[in-house]
Amino acid sequence: MKLSKNYSIQYLGELDHTYLLEQYSKLEEKDWNYDITRQHTFKDVHGYTKWIPIIYEDVSSPFRAKGIDSVKYVEQFLTNVLGSVSIRRAIYTKLEPFKEIPIHKDSGVFLEQHTRVHIPIISNPNTMFGAFHPDEVDNNISKEEWIKWIHMEPGKAYALNNCEAPHAVSNKSDQARVHLICDFTFLNKGKRSVI
Repeated sequence: MKLSKNYSIQYLGELDHTYLLEQYSKLEEKDWNYDITRQHTFKDVHGYTKWIPIIYEDVSSPFRAKGIDSVKYVEQFLTNVLGSVSIRRAIYTKLEPFKEIPIHKDSGVFLEQHTRVHIPIISNPNTMFGAFHPDEVDNNISKEEWIKWIHMEPGKAYALNNCEAPHAVSNKSDQARVHLICDFTFLNKGKRSVI
């Protein structure tokens, strides 16, 4: 499989959700409060989210041991689906019940040089992920109407063109939504994975 040329969200396939839940269960509730910089630095977008870094570029994470098996599993899955890849950043994110992430695009050199994949770990059918690509814009309707909403199902992998496609999340459930988000690069011959 290859990523479509102008994708906003692309379904990549299904992983072993039971295994991912087992790995996720190694984390404790207190782990979500270890690092609150993301929700404060990007409070307009991520004010209602929490995160746990597993691999975060060159920063050593105290949660690496709890999450690295999931990341290795996802990396192998992506390699089987897309060709040889290396995950360079992996985080768990949690969106609180009845909260939203407003429409936004991600930016920065690192993100522009990597491909993002979302793997829902916990997600209620009333939690919707919306995205659109600038090529799909119709100036005769409101920005909110441009968005195509989907429910990202737990245990499935979705590539997100997060720097090109404005995206948003609406959690209209009483359950927190948890995703494992991985940013990866395609490997050339001679390069090795960092995990």
